[in-house]
Formats: sequence, C-alpha cells, structure tokens
Amino acid sequence: MNQRVQEFINQQKIQAEYNKNMEKAKVLNDLGLYDKEYSENPAWSEKYPEYEYDQVTHQGKYFRKIPISVTDEEYAEILKYSNIAINQDENNGTKSGSNSIATVFTVIAVIIFIAGFFVGLFLGEEIGYKFSIGVASICWGSSFLSGMLMLGFAEIIKLLNAIKNK
Repeated sequence: MNQRVQEFINQQKIQAEYNKNMEKAKVLNDLGLYDKEYSENPAWSEKYPEYEYDQVTHQGKYFRKIPISVTDEEYAEILKYSNIAINQDENNGTKSGSNSIATVFTVIAVIIFIAGFFVGLFLGEEIGYKFSIGVASICWGSSFLSGMLMLGFAEIIKLLNAIKNK
C-alpha cells in the first residue's frame, strides 16, 4: 500500500475515534454523568466555563465537567435508556421519530390554516361590500381550532411512534 494512503487512513481512524469520544463525552455531560473539577481562580475562564453557587461559603465557583469513565457496553446501555438515542436517530436522518400519518395530519393542518385565512377574508368582504371583522373572526377562529386539532393528532402520533421505537 502506498505510504501516503496508509497515512491518510490512519489519520481518518484517529479522527473518527476522537469524534466518537467527543460525542460520548457530550452525551454523558448532558445526562449529568460527570464529575466536577473546580478552578482555583475565582474568575471565569475557557477551561472552567461552568458556574455554581456554594450555599455554605456563599461564594460562586467555576468548574468544568469531566465525564465519568464508562465502557462501550455501559455507554450503549446508557443510550438505550435515554432520550438522547432518539434525538440522535432523528439527527442522522433516520425516520424513527417520524410517521407518514403524522406527516399527513401536519400537512392537512397547514392547509386548514391557509384556507381558513383566505376564506375568512372572502366571507368578511362578501357581506354588504364592507369588511365584516365578526364574520372573518368566526371563520379564522374555527379554522385555527381545526388546524390545531390536526396538529395535536400529528404530535400524538409522533410521540406514540417514538415510544414504540424505544
């Protein structure tokens, strides 16, 4: 194998391992699975960006989060029981949080909102050649409620699908 190709492959492996470790650290920190290392300096710094107030000494302390050490098996188990796994699937483009029926309900809700707005304008203008805000408001209100009902159904379906995929 060409030496430059081998160097490139090795560099990509190192980068992939680094990215994996950074993602693991972020997940553990987000879940509160970290230790705190406090700064000796009472001022903020990039190394110690987090702040906490100590009730005993009545002073603030800056600290940094250090994720606890876990094995790959423990990390997989943590992801299994956390909501972060669902969010990662959605961010990676998989459709575990999506459902075609939920999408249809969302589209119907948007159509109801738009059609209700224009129908309200049309009906409000029809009565006596003068715009009637009362008639338009009734139409807008009913289309808003119908659209929100459809959005509610879509959200329920999405949540049930997410629970099913856990």
